[in-house]
Amino acid sequence: MHMLKQEVADILTKTLKPMKGKRIVDLGTGWAESALFFSQLKPSWKIYTIDGFGLYGDGRIYSKFDHATVLEIAEKLRSAGNIIQILGESSSVPWELPIDVLFIDADHTQDGSTKDFLRYSPFLKSGSIVCFDDYTQENNPANGVKNTVNSILENNNEFTLIYEGYYAAILKKK
Repeated sequence: MHMLKQEVADILTKTLKPMKGKRIVDLGTGWAESALFFSQLKPSWKIYTIDGFGLYGDGRIYSKFDHATVLEIAEKLRSAGNIIQILGESSSVPWELPIDVLFIDADHTQDGSTKDFLRYSPFLKSGSIVCFDDYTQENNPANGVKNTVNSILENNNEFTLIYEGYYAAILKKK
């Protein structure tokens, strides 16, 4: 299953390849595609990937994940060598380290994506990148990612929009 769209991978490669830094926080591990992508793009960086994997029993998008699938994904992440997997609700995981890249692909509601941004944005370094994946989801009326991005740009002059596409929006912290 391929969740990271080529358009997003291409713009992230172009944006991140020349960056200096050491830490990426990937919210919404899912099938691990984005974490593995970042691991290969930035092999000397640490990638922290955070997801609850439907452990909450409420039938969220991971209803197809059985125990064996979650273990398979965990093994892929472990074998990469530079990925640290954190199981938990992204908006409430304790965090205190500086962040160079924040990839938000967890809760796609406006409330959820805003909580994720507000939870991790205090740790973003100057010049850091925030990528909001699944920016446009016409088939998902609850998707509030685009509204979250618009709200950030309207109410926070610390961030500028450096890329806006169908699948992603990327902000840069001044």
